[in-house]
Amino acid sequence: MASTNKTPNMGLNQWVLSDPFLMDDVNEDNRRIDEELGRLSAKSCIEKLKTITTTASNVTQIDIDVSDINFNDWQYVFLDAVTVQSCNIRANNNQYGSNYMGFGNTQWITYSLASVSSGTRLIFLPHMGASSQLAVIATGTCFSFGFGGPSFAGISTLNFVASGGNTFSAGNKFTFWGVK
Repeated sequence: MASTNKTPNMGLNQWVLSDPFLMDDVNEDNRRIDEELGRLSAKSCIEKLKTITTTASNVTQIDIDVSDINFNDWQYVFLDAVTVQSCNIRANNNQYGSNYMGFGNTQWITYSLASVSSGTRLIFLPHMGASSQLAVIATGTCFSFGFGGPSFAGISTLNFVASGGNTFSAGNKFTFWGVK
C-alpha cells in the first residue's frame, strides 16, 4: 500500500506514521523526480527562430521578413547580425530616433532604430506586451538604443541600410533567437 498522502504536483508519497514504508514507493518517487528533471533540462528557454544568409551583392539595403516571428511570444528576441558593412536598422522601412554611444561620443540619430556593425547583437524588448512600442538595444563596437514606430505586433520587415553610401556584398548572416 502506498502512502496516505501525496504531494500536489507530482503525486509523490507522503507517509504518516501508520503507513507502511515500501521500497517500491520510494523507487517510484525517485523515477518520477528523475523523469521530471530530465524533461525540464531538455526544455531550453532559448530557441533559435531562424537564420538568414544573404547572397545578393552591391545592394544598399537588406530587407528581412520577420512576419513569421511573433515577438510577443518572447521576453526578448536577440538578433546576431554578422554584416560585412556597417549599417543602420529600421522597421517597416520607417525612420525613427535612436541614441548612439561609442568611441567617446553620444549623439541622437534620427534615421534608424540602431547602428549595426559586424558582430552586433540586437536585443528586442517585446516583454511589455503586444501594444508596446518597438524598442531595441544594439551592442557591439558601439552601444545604441532606439524606440518608436509600430508596436511589436506591427513589425513585418527589418531593414538594414548600408552606411555612408556603401554597399553590402554577399555573406551577411542574421540569426534570430527567442528567449522565454
